[in-house]
Amino acid sequence: LDAALTSARRRSPQIKGARSAQTASYYNSLATLGGYGPKVDFKDSRGRESSNNALSNPAVSYPDHERVDKTLTLRQPLFDLNIMAGYKRDLVSEELAGIGRDVTEDQITQEVLTVYFDLVQALVGVSLADEFQTRLQELMTYITSRAEGGAVSDVELQRVQAASLSAERIKFEALSARDIALTAMGRLI
Repeated sequence: LDAALTSARRRSPQIKGARSAQTASYYNSLATLGGYGPKVDFKDSRGRESSNNALSNPAVSYPDHERVDKTLTLRQPLFDLNIMAGYKRDLVSEELAGIGRDVTEDQITQEVLTVYFDLVQALVGVSLADEFQTRLQELMTYITSRAEGGAVSDVELQRVQAASLSAERIKFEALSARDIALTAMGRLI
């Protein structure tokens, strides 16, 4: 049972998906918190310059003069309500994803337990059906020998034959239940 539970938890795509959702929520909250980090802006502009002279109205062109402007801006937010609200929202989302993962794990555990006990029940049913069928075959042999000697009526012989057929049907049903439980267990683990 422990091995089946461990295998189902390790291989279940639902649990893997729930864990991935929780991890994504965690990284999403870190990304939102990253809004409090410093922001660096860098601007670089180049071009030819022409300027106006105070003595003459037309612009004086300096074809060999190239102007280069570089600006580096560093911003650090101190208090931002949008970032705080987004971070709190993402923390709640991460907590809900963790709860969803726990619920998914519990559902898978419950499903494995149900299928495991169905399998145990089916195996016990097959064993009992085998034993019942064996005993009815022994009874059928005994009743047939008595019927040949005239000690048992045909009605009693037919009743035992019907019970023997019923035992065979019960065995087939038990085997079918076992196969269904094995298939379900194979799907989970």
